[in-house]
Amino acid sequence: MKYTDERREAVLRKLLPPHNRTITSLAEEEGICAATLYNWCQQARRAGRLLAGKPLDEPIAQYGPFVMNTSAEIEQALRDYRNGSLAPAGDQGCRQARLTRLGLRRGPR
Repeated sequence: MKYTDERREAVLRKLLPPHNRTITSLAEEEGICAATLYNWCQQARRAGRLLAGKPLDEPIAQYGPFVMNTSAEIEQALRDYRNGSLAPAGDQGCRQARLTRLGLRRGPR
């Protein structure tokens, strides 16, 4: 069945506050297959829309697990990953490597 964009958006808004409906309950209430609702949510996320927040209104580039604003940033993230300088968030070594690369800190002495 084909749904209009307006209908899709109205249904997806019910997943947000203040409604906070679950996909299962919303599927039953709206008569829409839960798989369809999950698909709509995935499409919204791929389009850069956070279903629990305001639209980002900025460019989004994605490759595998990397999500950045530009393809150049994706390429840099891939280079960092391949040479081992990309570390989990909060890793002090990664932070220091970023500061060094940005010229905000001198490299190892």
